[in-house]
Amino acid sequence: MEEILTYNPDVVCLQEIDHFKDFFQPLMRQIGYAGSFNPKPDSPCLDCLHNVGPDGCALFYKEDRFDLLDQSLPILEADRRGSVYYTNQVAVLNKLQLRSQEAGKMRPFLVGTTHLKAKPGWESLRYKQGRNFMDIAKTMSNGCPIIVGGDFNAEPVEAVYRLFENEFVSAYKSAGGLNQEPPYTTWKIRPRGEMCHTIDYIWHSKDSIQPVTLLQFPSGDEIGENRLPSWSYPSDHFSLVCDFVIKP
Repeated sequence: MEEILTYNPDVVCLQEIDHFKDFFQPLMRQIGYAGSFNPKPDSPCLDCLHNVGPDGCALFYKEDRFDLLDQSLPILEADRRGSVYYTNQVAVLNKLQLRSQEAGKMRPFLVGTTHLKAKPGWESLRYKQGRNFMDIAKTMSNGCPIIVGGDFNAEPVEAVYRLFENEFVSAYKSAGGLNQEPPYTTWKIRPRGEMCHTIDYIWHSKDSIQPVTLLQFPSGDEIGENRLPSWSYPSDHFSLVCDFVIKP
């Protein structure tokens, strides 16, 4: 919440979020955001003693700035041996229209968030989930600009990354000044060792959206030897923040 208050974004994409109804939704409403939540069908949170319900993906937008034109809360699908089935990963997609005197000069845009299957060995499933998400987004957008922010659990060498790179532009790669992804978006210590990976991305349509500014990540010294999470960085992923210009 501190980061949301600090950066004051128009749209917020969250993954692995629980306590939606009893924490995030009422607090975000107090500061002017409307939001929606899509829980995982078989969330690991449900296996915890005294759990408060499933985790999932959430998307918030400033209610005084945008009208919600359309929404989709899909469970991502994949295929196996010719049969299509629902996976345990979800997404939230909202089509928004600017609510102001300038709205007539700006097309609606689609913003979506998702959290693909984690862990090594699931590269093929991540690709199928990403393809399903992309199909939903392209159909729902009907040609309007698209922004996607999410935890893809996939480094740039994976097929799902290439799938999105063929269709969209990575904001951090294109506007970061080095024509490459940042060296990490998560840096944590687990029983099997230290894990430093780039697996989170903000994607946008190629010709209709221009990234302007990006939030840079802290250095290793600033993060500290215990890595993430910490008192200074309470998530095990860093926040990705970008200002965009959507072309008329």
